[in-house]
Amino acid sequence: MKCHKQTLHSFLIPALIGRGLKLFIVEPPTVQHLDLLHAYHADLKEVNDIFNYNKEKPVLSKNAAPMSGAVAWVGGLVRRIEEPMAKLRAGNKVIMETEEAKEINKLYNTMIAAMQDYKASKVNA
Repeated sequence: MKCHKQTLHSFLIPALIGRGLKLFIVEPPTVQHLDLLHAYHADLKEVNDIFNYNKEKPVLSKNAAPMSGAVAWVGGLVRRIEEPMAKLRAGNKVIMETEEAKEINKLYNTMIAAMQDYKASKVNA
């Protein structure tokens, strides 16, 4: 099986630096970048399903108190989605401007808000 790589032209992006206009090259998203977005989107959906399915009765360790265990459980889910998103945002900026990345960002923000509300409800209960 032959491996082929999609080649795309680089984009020239204008930037105002000081008083002068400078152009610099930004690499467009490659197939590997798009595959990474697809994989992260699938992981987001999986974490969302886990959260929605188990939020009424979260999976706790044997000796965890119900409220603090639920807070720890949701904290683990948040960490599972935060770290990859931070790396995606810090990487190629052109990737984050694609339609799929915008959809992923919207789902991510919705999930983070729901998980923070859940955590607040457990802490304040």
